[in-house]
Amino acid sequence: MMVDVERLFRTLDELEPPVTWPDVEARQPGTLPPNPGSERKILATVVALAVAIAGIAIAVRAFRHPALQQPLGPGNGLITYVESAEPGNGPWRLVDIEPDGSGRRLLTAEPGRYADPVWSPDGSKLALTLTVGTGTTRIAMMNADGSGLTEFTHCDPPECLSDTSPAWAPDGSRIAWARVSGAGAVIPESIFVQGGERPTLPLPGLAFVGGLTWAPDGNSIAFAASEEGQERSSIYVVNVSDGAVTRLTDCPLSECPVGDLHPSWSPDGSTIVFARDNDLYIMSADGSDVRQLYSCQPSGGNLPRLCSAMEPVWSPGGEEVAFSVESETWPPGHGQRDLYVMAADRCGSEPFPIGDDRIDGRAVRPRRGHR
Repeated sequence: MMVDVERLFRTLDELEPPVTWPDVEARQPGTLPPNPGSERKILATVVALAVAIAGIAIAVRAFRHPALQQPLGPGNGLITYVESAEPGNGPWRLVDIEPDGSGRRLLTAEPGRYADPVWSPDGSKLALTLTVGTGTTRIAMMNADGSGLTEFTHCDPPECLSDTSPAWAPDGSRIAWARVSGAGAVIPESIFVQGGERPTLPLPGLAFVGGLTWAPDGNSIAFAASEEGQERSSIYVVNVSDGAVTRLTDCPLSECPVGDLHPSWSPDGSTIVFARDNDLYIMSADGSDVRQLYSCQPSGGNLPRLCSAMEPVWSPGGEEVAFSVESETWPPGHGQRDLYVMAADRCGSEPFPIGDDRIDGRAVRPRRGHR
């Protein structure tokens, strides 16, 4: 399942008993990894970018509708996810359900390669990645009811190899995505953002860009990327106005063979939570004060790893962190995933499971009335 965990917190805050935050907090700590056995297998999405990359950029596009003047309050929302009968093999579908698990509804008429669903802040549009046949991956948009699926970006080789990782600005006026370019960091159909900001943010020397997350003030975007020629990933931040790129993490290869992935900015903008070599870490927004939040490694340190923690996301109040946990399988990305939540200020504490479904990714729509 691919779920917008940030908005899932808002959903949980508003749910009636017995599924409320007090109920979640009262549960006994979950045993990791979770036991398999669900009838429906849920896709664990892994975006693999081409190794021979000539250039990568983050594109930022403005919308004609005005920015939200006030932030949306919490409210129940339909949980939207990517579903697959056979994880890693497809076919994939976009589905939504009520927070209590009822009312399952298909959003896509035909199965395809869908990924990275992200709802706009006002809940009226869904951005996602779409791959048609053997073509390139592009950003697409659809209405809240699943209608009007259209391509939002045009990505054709050799100028463009893929568009991935869409992310909405906090006020809903802009959207960002990562583009892999085969002809340098040039986006052929860029659109200037409102206020004269840069339409493209080149990232020279970086590859495997993903996990885009906007700062709460809308001025910066954090992301994960690797230096060209290397597989180990680090966390970076780019200024949306001037395109300046700053590296936040640089863990030694001996300590972090995989590196840092899946950054998520705290609601107050002061800290970032991220995954480091399958465990969770937290740091200040400037990259300082890095500390471990949660580890999947069994006690003793030399035992085989049983799970991987990934894709952490903050609760709106900044008190909890939700994340997905995948049981260790081979090949990676084909295991069972479940959603857990833990206190952000209790490093090393046990997480609590949320529900019985397999959850991964991000997409919960704020409710705007009836279906």
